[in-house]
This record gives sequence, structure tokens and C-alpha cells, in this order.
Amino acid sequence: MRLMVFDAITNQVPTANIHNLITKFGLRFSISLSDVPKRATVEAMTRELGAISDLQTAEALLANTHSTLGFDATTQEGIHLNSIHFTTKENCYVVAVDELPGGSAEDYQIHICDSISNLANVYCHFFEADYENILQKMIGNISNTLTDRCAANHAAIRLVCASWNKALNELNCNLHPLETIASKTKSALKEIEKSMGITGKIKGKDCIGANIVVQMNKMRYMDGKGDPRGFKVFLDHNNLPRGLIPRYRGTSCGGLRASILEDFNSTAGQVEMQVLGLLGKFLTGPWMTKFYTGADDQTDYIKCIEMIKETVQNLKDQLHSPAEFLTRTTDLFGNELNASDKILEKLQQPPKDTVMFTEMMESCLRAVILVLERQYQQYFDTWTVTEKLKQETTSARSHNMDAEELMGMFSALKKKAPNATICYLSCKMRARKNNTGLFGQFRQGKTRAGHQESSEAGGHTKKKEEEEARRATGGIAQTSSHKRKEEK
Repeated sequence: MRLMVFDAITNQVPTANIHNLITKFGLRFSISLSDVPKRATVEAMTRELGAISDLQTAEALLANTHSTLGFDATTQEGIHLNSIHFTTKENCYVVAVDELPGGSAEDYQIHICDSISNLANVYCHFFEADYENILQKMIGNISNTLTDRCAANHAAIRLVCASWNKALNELNCNLHPLETIASKTKSALKEIEKSMGITGKIKGKDCIGANIVVQMNKMRYMDGKGDPRGFKVFLDHNNLPRGLIPRYRGTSCGGLRASILEDFNSTAGQVEMQVLGLLGKFLTGPWMTKFYTGADDQTDYIKCIEMIKETVQNLKDQLHSPAEFLTRTTDLFGNELNASDKILEKLQQPPKDTVMFTEMMESCLRAVILVLERQYQQYFDTWTVTEKLKQETTSARSHNMDAEELMGMFSALKKKAPNATICYLSCKMRARKNNTGLFGQFRQGKTRAGHQESSEAGGHTKKKEEEEARRATGGIAQTSSHKRKEEK
């Protein structure tokens, strides 16, 4: 019964419906279920699921050496939330998701250290082990950190290293540079527009090409009118997916079509769209394909750095002849491009203004090189790749999207249950991400097998083991309750 409730919780069944749903499922198989938990009990069992998740995470951390610790924070609806997880070579485990008083390095350091200490405490309550010994083993099994590039994160990691008296390999997400690349290329194009005295018709602070993309999204959805007439027909006629342009509810839609038409037909608009499109085909698109991977087909972190270093050199070589993008058949990672790609075929047509194209492409390439050299300087200049470093970083992902996923889960759960406490949502998120239901089933199977063996050995042994199990379970519940009181 408990596992059925756990499955319902992790599969987003509302707590008010779980009682009726389990009862009706039993009736479908002609089984009359008794003592099906009501809503209040189900909500308490959600917190129990969080305690089991703590035990699961503690066991995983003790069983895997050279783990990678990751964390990320966000502020949503006035709540500053921080999530902590660690990855092994195969899996990701969420350690904690809690509200913090602030976003300073000290806040993150305290949260990280307290969360790992809590795992050690839970494990010791369950197995009656020595706390200091277990805590040091857990800390010893963490070799790396993986975060976004942020001054507060860097300072927090230094404080954690000082607190644990241990040096950690500080790694960064390989996807976040794309955001900076997009920002700097738009700024570079905007500077060229200013130097040439070019102004666009469309409202916006970015370059003309970027403004066209943003404002074009407004055409997909206009207040009170739905899709403009002929828009879907246009997409279907050109064999384009209807969801190609995302829906966007915006303002200032008056005269939007005329403004887009004028800027899109301008020389600067067409050249900028061509430059940005080619960079997407040759750099940012392959970048996402290379580094945004799952645990099964992930690229080794050391290899990622080597690939990026080679790409920077390729960008520098391409800087001397930007027009070669119009004939190039391989991306900047050296992979062959799809020869039948119709979009690439259009992008590689002769530009409307060759001089303007060369100047804009060269400026964008310089901006990209500057971003990558600045963000990867510590790896390019100071890293000495050794066998020890390769072994320590085997658990490191090429990205920090696990933390981003947790932030998205919190947003969805908070929207679905706005009155739920952070503690409740945290338990639910950790159980879902860690797949704690299967862990509970595995634990229950081991417990039943142990009870059967002890029964055969003698009733006294069985009674003693059952008493120890009750005491251990109570210890976990007490630990989680005490932790929640301290957080409040």
C-alpha cells in the first residue's frame, strides 16, 4: 500500500485523489482494500518519501568515488531557492532543495555543508554508524564541483573547500557560454549599424536581425485574434512545422507587419539574418549537439575542453577569411554538414552586400573568440591534464542542466500547488528525480528477505531485527523533522 501511494505521489496525482484512486483500482480487480490512507496521511507520507530519498542519496554517495557536486539558485515569487545534487558516471541524485535567506557565497556554503552533514546523519541513524567517519567518507568521495560561471558560486566553492579542508576541481557548465555568445554577437552587429548610420523600423534594443526574430514571434499570436489569417497556410505551403515560431503574447502590435516587412527587405536586415544563421549552423547548433547530452552518451569533460580549444583555433583561422562560410562544408568542430539541408543551402547563397557581410561576420567572430577565451582561460592556461584528473572528472557532466531541470520542476509544482510548503515540494521533487519509489521497493524486498531468514533462525532474532528497524525508521523521521524545525 505504501509503495502504491509513493507511485501516485511521484506521478503527480493530487493528494486529494489518491485515496479514491487506489480504492477504485482495487475494485477493478475485485479486491476490497482497507486502511487506504486519506489526504492528510498521504501528505505526511510525502515527507516520509523525502526521508527515504535522503537515505538513498547517502548510500549512493558512499558507494561512488569521484562524484561531482552541482548546485544552482534562482529567485521565484520572492523565494530564493538553492538546489544541490551530485552526479556519478551513470546517475544524478538530488541532495537538497531549500529556501535560503540570501544569495551570498556564505549562504551557499552553509547550505552545501549542512546538506551533506544531514545525509551522514540520516545514514548513521539508519545503520548506527559513526557520524564523523561517514561524513569524512562522503566528503572524500566528492572530487569536483559543476556550476554556472558566477562570482558568488566561485566564492562559495572556495569556502566549501576551506570548510572541508579539501581541494575540489572547479568545473563550469559548457552550455551557458552560448548565452554570452548571443549577447556579444548582437552587440557587435549593433555597433556596426551605428558606425554605418543604419536604423531599423522595428522597435527594439538589439540589432535589426535580432529584432526581426523577436518581433516575428508576435505574429504567431495576437491578443484576441488568434493566428493571423494565412499564417498556418504559409507554414504548411513551405513544408515548415506549425510550431516553428513560438507563441508570444506581446504589445505594440500596431503596424507590426509593415515594420517587419521593411526591415526584412533591407540590406542590413538580410545580411544580419544570414550572418546569425550561418553562426547557428556552424557553431552554436553543433555546440548544443556535442555538449547537451544525457548520461548514456555524454562526452568526457576533459575531452570537451580539448574540443572547445580546437574550436577557438578554428574560429581564429576563419577570422582571416569570413567569406569561406559561404562555401564551407564542415562545421567548426570538423563534422560534415548535411548536404541536403535546404536552410543551409539558402544561407550560403551570395549575400546582398558582400562588403557588409564580411565586416559583420568578422566582427561576430571576434566577439565569439573573446567570449570563449575569457570564459575558458583557466582551462586553457593553467590546466595540466593528468591521469588522476581524468579519473576524477569521469562523473562530471558537460553541462549543469540537472540543476536547471530542478528549477523548472519547482516552478511547475509551485504553480500547481501555490499553498504548498517548500519542505513538501522539496520532498516531492527529490523523490521524483531520484526515482525513490524503486529504491523503496528494493529496500522493502531486502527487508522481507531478512525477516524470512531471521524467522527461520529463530523468533528472538526476528523480534530484535524488527525492533531495530522501527528504531532506525523513527530516527530518520526524527532527523527530518528536526531539520525542518531548524530551517523554519
